[in-house]
Amino acid sequence: MKSKRQNMIIILGMHLSGTTMLAQMVCATGQAVKKPRMKADEQHPSGHYENVIIHNINRFLLYRAGGSWDNPPNHKDLIKYKVPKIFSKGHNVVKDPKLCLTLALWDFNGKIIVIKRSDNSVAKSLSKRNNIPYQKGLELCNIYRERLNIVLKNKEYHSVLYEDLLCGYDINRLANYLEINKIDEMKSVINVKMKHY
Repeated sequence: MKSKRQNMIIILGMHLSGTTMLAQMVCATGQAVKKPRMKADEQHPSGHYENVIIHNINRFLLYRAGGSWDNPPNHKDLIKYKVPKIFSKGHNVVKDPKLCLTLALWDFNGKIIVIKRSDNSVAKSLSKRNNIPYQKGLELCNIYRERLNIVLKNKEYHSVLYEDLLCGYDINRLANYLEINKIDEMKSVINVKMKHY
């Protein structure tokens, strides 16, 4: 199996479910997030692995529909909008948790990876990082999961578990899906210290 650059790899998952770690693993094999990229910060010392333009457009779409990432608008209000196709072009690795809500508004076409983490763990991490009450965190997990089911309807995708990747499991299956053989490079970026609780 040869390593090769895919036209596009789309990473989906709830906030604090491991999307950044997964994107970092993918990029360690030679893939890349298109510039401009979000800068590193204290919580993401290696970077967010997100394109600034995609991030900002998604924030704007949620705002226009009357919501935000932590207060998702009604899906019917959101799908009134459409992102001009030019903004979907030229990307290799695409990652933004808000895409769980907005993917249908973009013209992305590529291999989709969905990363999942237990609702309990995500809610605890949201509470620690964002001061979001635990119960609201659970509700957000449920909303994002329901919206993912909508945007992924009739689409082929690959699922991975955050807890498995953190332990180094299931990476071979992920690499096979992406047609990448750089297993050691993917494993090298795993950092258990990045857990938020």
